[in-house]
Amino acid sequence: MHELSIAQALVAIVERHAAGRRVARVEVSVGHMRQVVPGALELAFTLVAREAAVPVQPAVAGACEILGIDPMYVANEGKLLAFVAPDAAAAALAALRAVPGCEDAAEIGEVRTEPPGLVLVETAFGGRRVMDMLVGDPLPRIC
Repeated sequence: MHELSIAQALVAIVERHAAGRRVARVEVSVGHMRQVVPGALELAFTLVAREAAVPVQPAVAGACEILGIDPMYVANEGKLLAFVAPDAAAAALAALRAVPGCEDAAEIGEVRTEPPGLVLVETAFGGRRVMDMLVGDPLPRIC
């Protein structure tokens, strides 16, 4: 279960960066959240993603629309989901965007304490939905 170790590592990074200060909000940056099982991230916080801010290539969006699948559930190797202190978000994005292949790095959401234990998606239409765990098999990955 790599998700738990990922979550623990991210929490440790946030705690180390906070240096004893209270963390009210953690910005989520870079890429898609799929393939990290939401249940493994239920460590008393909620991840809120802004659907419109998630960088999805037009070809991927088109293919997903034709196939009737949500891009948030498509296996996506080589993506990074980083938790960065709000005051460091701009610098982190600038550093990532300077790396070849990372030009589309984006701040896509934030971590909140309420309601605990959910992954929420703020839709392009202004609503909010719970991002449920994927039911069935994901599309095959070519690794």
